[in-house]
Amino acid sequence: MDWIYIAYLTTGLLIIAAVIFGAVAQSSIASTYKKYSKVASKKGLTGYELAKRIASGELLDVSIKKIGGTLTDHYDPRDKSINLSASNFEGSSIAALGVVAHELGHAIQDKEGYKLFKIRQTVVKASGFVSKAFFPIVLVGFLFNLFAIGGIAGLIIMGCAIAFYAATLAVNLATLPVEIDASRRAMKSLKELMALDEEELAGAKKVLKAAAMTYVASLLMAFVYFLRFVLYAVINTRRD
Repeated sequence: MDWIYIAYLTTGLLIIAAVIFGAVAQSSIASTYKKYSKVASKKGLTGYELAKRIASGELLDVSIKKIGGTLTDHYDPRDKSINLSASNFEGSSIAALGVVAHELGHAIQDKEGYKLFKIRQTVVKASGFVSKAFFPIVLVGFLFNLFAIGGIAGLIIMGCAIAFYAATLAVNLATLPVEIDASRRAMKSLKELMALDEEELAGAKKVLKAAAMTYVASLLMAFVYFLRFVLYAVINTRRD
């Protein structure tokens, strides 16, 4: 057994590790958010009020909307809107203010023309279709190989799958630094506006850090799967 087979088998173990890491990251953000969503900020600002203050201070021309769901908060650069889940829009908890400030961080990135934000938006638009088409193509590729009728056609399909997963990897690579920067901007805004005191800022930082770990987990998962499919294609090329 040469190195290529060992590497391929190793990616199987890495996928298991990545899945576990992802589960831990998701559990961490859920528990951390839940913990600090029960801790009311001392000043009592609601998420909406904080959003208005940050927007006013940064001269942002954005609309602030209330949407359904939990942790569905996001900034939409298409219509310059800050979309906040009801609990964060109306709430005044440390978690709510941290999340709201983070989304305003994205709006600030957009206004300032932050290069990585622009790159992320471009990559997301370019990879929108391929991300949706990836799994059907991978399934067909595996079926071709399963019934030993793949040959060149199977490799072509697997090559397409690799290209599609490369797009997913690109999105994750572009997303992580943008999210980390938005959290940095969020902490800066919270501190400058004195929306939270030092102890409360530490809690907000924990919420944002836990959220960032979910993006790290997504990046690791995308990379391991991309590597595995590349190795899979190499192995099948050798067989042919």
